[in-house]
Amino acid sequence: MINAALSGRRWDYGVLVPWISYDPLAPQVVVPVASPVYRYTHPMMVSEKVGEIQRALKNAGFDPNGIDNIYGGDTARAVEAFQEEKGVVSDGEVGPVTAALLGISLK
Repeated sequence: MINAALSGRRWDYGVLVPWISYDPLAPQVVVPVASPVYRYTHPMMVSEKVGEIQRALKNAGFDPNGIDNIYGGDTARAVEAFQEEKGVVSDGEVGPVTAALLGISLK
């Protein structure tokens, strides 16, 4: 498992190399998440924090098509437009960088 950052975004991935033998009983390495990342998932994320993100987007002039506490496609598109205007990675995810630009805390 490799944990790294690129453009302030967390990237986690693992690779199994075919010619190497792996011990199936070896302990797994679990890397703690530094802070939550809100994004469009299935099932969709539903929380009061998502509502806070939606309100911050709307106040910044990026309407997520209502404030319903659901991180759906409209919220993701509003986040992408906000990120594009701010000049950060436009991935539709709200992590520490985007949250700071929105003036909210993810904790």
